[in-house]
Amino acid sequence: MLLAPSNEVKIYELSLIWKEAAYNYAFWEWRKDLDWDLAYREALPRVLATESLYDYYRELMRFIALLRDSHTYVKYPSALRKSSEHMAKLPIRLVYHNDQWVVSNVARNTQIKRWSVVRKIDGIAVEDYLNTHIFPYVWHENIASADGHIWNHISNGSDGSEVIFEFEYDGEIENVTLTRMFGDENWQYKDVLTPTAPLRTLHESKTHTIAMTDDNIAIITINTFDEDMLKDELYANFSLLETARGYIIDIRHNGGGNSPNADAVSSLFIKGAYSDGRSLLPIHIGYYKVVAPFLGFDDLKYEQVLEMADLPDENWWVTAYKVANNIHYEDSDDSRDSEFFAPPGTLTAPLVVLTTHRFGGGKFAYCYEVHEPWDACWHAYERCERPTNAA
Repeated sequence: MLLAPSNEVKIYELSLIWKEAAYNYAFWEWRKDLDWDLAYREALPRVLATESLYDYYRELMRFIALLRDSHTYVKYPSALRKSSEHMAKLPIRLVYHNDQWVVSNVARNTQIKRWSVVRKIDGIAVEDYLNTHIFPYVWHENIASADGHIWNHISNGSDGSEVIFEFEYDGEIENVTLTRMFGDENWQYKDVLTPTAPLRTLHESKTHTIAMTDDNIAIITINTFDEDMLKDELYANFSLLETARGYIIDIRHNGGGNSPNADAVSSLFIKGAYSDGRSLLPIHIGYYKVVAPFLGFDDLKYEQVLEMADLPDENWWVTAYKVANNIHYEDSDDSRDSEFFAPPGTLTAPLVVLTTHRFGGGKFAYCYEVHEPWDACWHAYERCERPTNAA
């Protein structure tokens, strides 16, 4: 068993998460129901009681999951990610579709019908199982967008451990015991649809691939925006791309990454200025934070503060209230210009982007950028990563 760190380290790391979120978390306006200081005090004895490294990280995950934000999380360290004691996997994959958990892939030598619906896990209705064993530790406000992450938490466990699933297929119920295994599985099905027509591969690297159809449509597959060489390698292939009749950019397997890399791809297809969205950046003014407890803001609503027109320095009161309640922002228009990235030219033929309901930061930025200037036809699932007050 990998042991948890010392109590001094536990206290420091939990306190670091608490402090960073208290100061830098952007969505306190939507988490007014959460007493972050109380949550910290309640988490402290649970964290101190952990003996294994795994349980320690689970408690950190439980704490930070209270923020309900998809981009604020704790990752397992490398030692745990490589551990057969905790990271063995079940021989199936599930996706969330039409409000149900469905089998999307099956390991070879596993006799489970694809598209079977999961009804129970270890004798517990799947919704109750998730609410008890999974959701306290992960962001899940939009299950369709987070289903891969949620499934990893269901699948993870010790090598050789067993889980009993109740599946339904064509109205028939079947109970199956599945055993976790450590290491790569050999899956029966491909994860994504691929063209049936033959393709000519023109470029293949860690950052992207380019293939051409017989009718001269370029298919550009980008599976991550984390690789900083993407811009240089893609731009170097401009001569391969500029003669194409059209483009398909496939980011279905893209988990996101660095938005500037996505911007660089957009700049190959958009000439001039374009928008990357809009940001509200929290502003902290220490003095207002100090005096806020003495101003009675706990008993006031924002509308009441706005009505203090007869008070001197009205703007001072409004700003103090906003800072005290973490709703004082700098409004930033995240505009870009393709000239900044110095593309070798602009590709103007029709463009289709293949994506899925799973979004990461860079992936979403790219879809937003190419959608806005072209008034594109947008077919996608709703994405909402802002925290909610829902139970």
